[in-house]
Amino acid sequence: MGDFVYAGRTAVDAVERVLAAVAAAGGSITIKRPRDLSLALEHLIALGGSIRWRSRFEGLADRDARPDTAAAMTWAHVNAEQLGEARRAFAGYLRARIERPVPVVPTNDLACFVCGIGEVVALPSRAATAWHTVKLSPEHLGGKPGTRRTEVEVCRTCIAEHNAVRAWGPTLLDVLVLRAAGVENHPGAQNVQTAARAWGTTGRRHANATPFAHLDLAQLADDIRAGRV
Repeated sequence: MGDFVYAGRTAVDAVERVLAAVAAAGGSITIKRPRDLSLALEHLIALGGSIRWRSRFEGLADRDARPDTAAAMTWAHVNAEQLGEARRAFAGYLRARIERPVPVVPTNDLACFVCGIGEVVALPSRAATAWHTVKLSPEHLGGKPGTRRTEVEVCRTCIAEHNAVRAWGPTLLDVLVLRAAGVENHPGAQNVQTAARAWGTTGRRHANATPFAHLDLAQLADDIRAGRV
C-alpha cells in the first residue's frame, strides 16, 4: 500500500478527488480508519481528479471548453468509458477494504535464495509482488567459486534492498544481515563485513522461519556490541 502525505489545501483537494470518483461511480464511502483513507487515495484519487467538471477548465481534459458549457445534470460531462473506469476503481477499493493478509509461498523454490524465508505475508491483491524471479551468481553471495549464474526466487524485502544497492553481492548481504541481527544502526556496525552466506548457497532443504535464521545472528549482534568485529 502506498504512502500518502497531504496537508492544508492539498489534503482537501485529495479528499475531494476521492469523493468525486465515488460519486461518479454511484457509491458511498465511510472512512473509519487511516487504512480506509489510504486505500481510497490509492484507488480513487487519480481518477477523481480527471473526471471533475472543473478540471475541464484547468487544461487537463478539454482545452477548448467554455465556462458556458456547464452540465445540466450531475456528472453529465463524464462519458460512458470514464464512468466504467470509476465503477471499476470503486469496486477495487471495496475489495481492498475487506482483504486480509495471507501467507504467500514461492512459485518454484523452497525459500528466498538470499534470506531463506519460506513465505511472505501479503494481501491477495499484492501476492504477485511478494516474490520475484531473478538471475544471479551464487558465487557472489557466498557460493562456490565458478558457480554458474542461476535463476532463483527472492522475497520482496531482498529485491527492495537489491534495488537500492544495485548488485547481488556481499554489500547486499551485509546490509540485510545486520538489519536482521538488529544492529544495523549500531556505531560498531559501520563498515563491518559479515562474510555471510545466502541461504541458497548452504544446501539447506528447509526454509527459515525468520530472515537469515541459518546464521548465528545473536552471536553477530553480541560481537558488534562488544566491539569484537
